[in-house]
Amino acid sequence: KLKGDIFLSIQNLTKDMHRRNTKDVDLLARALRDDLTKTIDESTALIKAKVKGVKDDVMARFELMESKMKVSEIKLSMKITTAEGNLGRKIDENSTRLSSVEDTLGKLLKVQKEQNETNKALTDFLVTNFLGDAKKGESSGGVKE
Repeated sequence: KLKGDIFLSIQNLTKDMHRRNTKDVDLLARALRDDLTKTIDESTALIKAKVKGVKDDVMARFELMESKMKVSEIKLSMKITTAEGNLGRKIDENSTRLSSVEDTLGKLLKVQKEQNETNKALTDFLVTNFLGDAKKGESSGGVKE
């Protein structure tokens, strides 16, 4: 009977130790799981914060670049407008000069035409009065043919 009691005590002690070990393992597993979950949550929050920071930085840089592009576009537009204005003014100036040159050429052509008519009239006069007289021998220059 003593053997049976000892065996039963050993068996109960083994069961009790097994229960305690199982409880300890469960507690340890639960503690590890909780600690791991907490670490994962903290890491996730940290990663999200870093990602948000990078995203905000990228967006800020993009917005800065976009505003610089808008400023450049405005400057370019102003330069184009100025160039168009300058070109228009130069065209107007050249058009005015061309008109002036055309007027001057017209006047010169009129003068030349008048000179040509005068020269023709003079030539006709000379031919009629002196050459005709020269053929008759009556030239005032004293030249007889």
